[in-house]
Amino acid sequence: MKTTAFKLISVILCLLVFSSNATVFAEEATATPYEDFSEKFTTEQEETTNKDEPATGTEEDTTQGDEPTTQLDEPPAEDSDTVAKLSVVIRNKGFVGHVWLYVENLTDDPFEVGLLTVQPNEGVSVGLLSLSRADGWGIYYNVEAYCCNNISAEGCTWLTEELNLTELESVSKQIGSYTNYWDPFFNCVFFAFKIWNTVSDKTLIPLVFPILGTAQMRLKGAESGDVEMFCPSADNVFRQRGTGKKARLETVSEKSLSKAV
Repeated sequence: MKTTAFKLISVILCLLVFSSNATVFAEEATATPYEDFSEKFTTEQEETTNKDEPATGTEEDTTQGDEPTTQLDEPPAEDSDTVAKLSVVIRNKGFVGHVWLYVENLTDDPFEVGLLTVQPNEGVSVGLLSLSRADGWGIYYNVEAYCCNNISAEGCTWLTEELNLTELESVSKQIGSYTNYWDPFFNCVFFAFKIWNTVSDKTLIPLVFPILGTAQMRLKGAESGDVEMFCPSADNVFRQRGTGKKARLETVSEKSLSKAV
């Protein structure tokens, strides 16, 4: 009887112990994976955060390193360099007179002014003349330069501008395409002032009479005296014949060089 009771108690105790262990095992089996995952997730998140912080700093450093270094801009193409000097010159003789342009070559190479080639360190005068020249009215090259050097250059007034290559080409093109014609209104004043105004901010108004041009030029700081120009030979003084594509140069006669402009 005791043995039976003891066995029964033993069985009951075993069942209680087994039931208790099973419950603990079930709780551990249920809790452990979550806790492991939670701990693993927390650990990975901390590691990732720790890794990202230096990476972020590296990106910033890289970005800063990639930023372009500020440098001074290189100078533009030298189109602004002076290649020539342009002067507008007036010589008054009482109420009348004469106005012309003078272009000086400052380069080591020849260049074109209208229809004439100008050599280095030389110059050319260009003016619109009428019956004062034996070869008739029209555009002349170097008459003024020749006569001022060989006869008289007194009583001149002039303004001067420096020209870059673009401005020189503009002046040359306008001289070459100008209508080879003179009359009392479209005279030497109009010819010279029209071309001068395209490259200078010292605007001159062509008021027919040279003396009125002189007054304007003096207000804009003109110089006065004996004008200096390169002296061409007689065979390098020309009268233009024709206009535009049909234009050509013709050497002037001796009579056109016999008196001052």
